[in-house]
Amino acid sequence: MARKNAARGAREYHTAVCASCGGEARIPFEPKDDRPVYCSDCFAKMKGE
Repeated sequence: MARKNAARGAREYHTAVCASCGGEARIPFEPKDDRPVYCSDCFAKMKGE
């Protein structure tokens, strides 16, 4: 498994504004205007509900 991940290389992270708390969210994909982005804390809270 480690070899498989090493072949992919480093992930490129993007910065966006969390739709819930307004804080900074670092995400491994380019954000789109038509979908909300959540920081890791808000995403965990939503997933837990």
